Amino acid sequence: MRKKIWLIVIALFLSLVVYLVYDKFDRARRLKQNFGLVKGEIIDVRMDLMNGHSLDITYKVNIDEKEITSSKNIGFEKKGGLGIYYILNRRPIDVVYEKGDPENCDLLLRRSDYKEYKLTPAREVVYMLDALEVACGVIE
Repeated sequence: MRKKIWLIVIALFLSLVVYLVYDKFDRARRLKQNFGLVKGEIIDVRMDLMNGHSLDITYKVNIDEKEITSSKNIGFEKKGGLGIYYILNRRPIDVVYEKGDPENCDLLLRRSDYKEYKLTPAREVVYMLDALEVACGVIE
């Protein structure tokens, strides 16, 4: 009897893991299929204190008169610390969102992000992207 309970628990756990992985990839696919573009504002930038090579970026956007706050974790090559903070903090930045589910949104922080959505960054955004690349190296 105990063996059956453990098998059921393991099956439920594996089902949950499969669902979470599928949902992550499905959200990205849906975002690319039906997206809109808005300006968001970065409200907080925090360094990962353990290795200094990643940032947690919190941003907010207003979509259909609803304020959405989300975050993104990025990794990078160089230790840029304070310079990265000054480049990003309180800056307007482009955010893509899924039209049917505005909670599914993502920051555009690299030129490759813009290419992925077939978008062209504005001139002032290009300066910020270049400054990030100089301060961080390759952003993951």
